[in-house]
Amino acid sequence: MCNLLRGLLTLTIPLLPKEFIGLLAIAFLVSMLTQFFAPAEQSAIPLLVEAPGLMSANALFTTTIIGSLIVGFAIGEPLLSWARSTLGDFGQELLVGGSVSHRCWNFAGNSHWRGSSLTPAPDRSLE
Repeated sequence: MCNLLRGLLTLTIPLLPKEFIGLLAIAFLVSMLTQFFAPAEQSAIPLLVEAPGLMSANALFTTTIIGSLIVGFAIGEPLLSWARSTLGDFGQELLVGGSVSHRCWNFAGNSHWRGSSLTPAPDRSLE
């Protein structure tokens, strides 16, 4: 739900007047929603991975997050410049908002994540 709201907030950017305070408000709201999403995402790892693999899973998760930030910044500017020149004045906003909304839509509708393939790891703390 948080991802969907973040995507919708991003899609509202073209509808706002081009003032800094509007972008600041959107950034604040998106960051506020992220504060609920990020801890929930991280806390799901112990449900999916058994205790011996937990350190590796946490390391892989963190490496993936940091790696995506590095790659995102590296390809972000050329991609946003292309969107502005191809799609017009609101091309950048449409690219970012559309990609976030598409990701949320696919995640919510992906039957693989709702199936039995993600059953929690057995609780062996009482053994």
